[in-house]
Amino acid sequence: ELVSAINNRSGITLKECMRTAGFNPDAIAARQRHLSAERFHGYLELHIEQGPVLEKRDIPVGIVTGIRGSARARNARCIGEYTHSGAVPHEYRKDAVLATTELCYRIDEAWAKIRSEGHDLVFTVGQFTTDAKAHSLTKVPGETGFTIDFRSQDLSILRMMVELTQQLAQEIAAHRHVHFDLGEFNLSSPAMMDDELQRQLADGASKLGIPTISLASGAGHDAQDFAHAGFPSAMIFVRNANGSHNPAEQLAMDDLRLGTRLLTWMLCQ
Repeated sequence: ELVSAINNRSGITLKECMRTAGFNPDAIAARQRHLSAERFHGYLELHIEQGPVLEKRDIPVGIVTGIRGSARARNARCIGEYTHSGAVPHEYRKDAVLATTELCYRIDEAWAKIRSEGHDLVFTVGQFTTDAKAHSLTKVPGETGFTIDFRSQDLSILRMMVELTQQLAQEIAAHRHVHFDLGEFNLSSPAMMDDELQRQLADGASKLGIPTISLASGAGHDAQDFAHAGFPSAMIFVRNANGSHNPAEQLAMDDLRLGTRLLTWMLCQ
């Protein structure tokens, strides 16, 4: 990964960037540990929430239960057949768009059911394209490219959704006369935050009079790497309007003060 991760602007590998910044990438490649979990009480991170949960519920501070893992199909395709849109009846079509949208809809139905049963899951099709060189107003679309992104705090749910997607793809391909090539699903494990640290944060928030709720983090953070490395880890979220990584991002200073106050209280224990 140190060589395959390449900056899309400079073309420089992560390994080269690390060496230029004065770090030793060879030590990482050799898996040499610089920090030992036995030397630390744990890892604590303060961060804005990158979703709307705290904002929608009018709560300034959140205590993170875990950082969702993911199962991702990055280069999925549906292969049908390009035919004339006016001349080919429904029963003879191999429509890649309708097949793919049916797959998305069926997964969305399963997502709603899983959430209603109390499980943690989010599902996104972030890319959905037809071939600009071949598609047209008067053609039945013969191919789509798309992505699938499942995220959950439960690894078994991720594996179940991958299996369900593959099963649905087979069913839809059979009756719509297309072929799905989902490719490989990249699976990353969830990182659960430490129960005792969560309890302490909730106790501190109560003593300080700071309203909080518990919630999952859908985005990745440094805390997940520390948790996977064996460090007891915890996260404090601060309410942030309009999402993150955009010009409309908005963090109220009063909310930040509450988050940093809880952080300081925890560090003093």
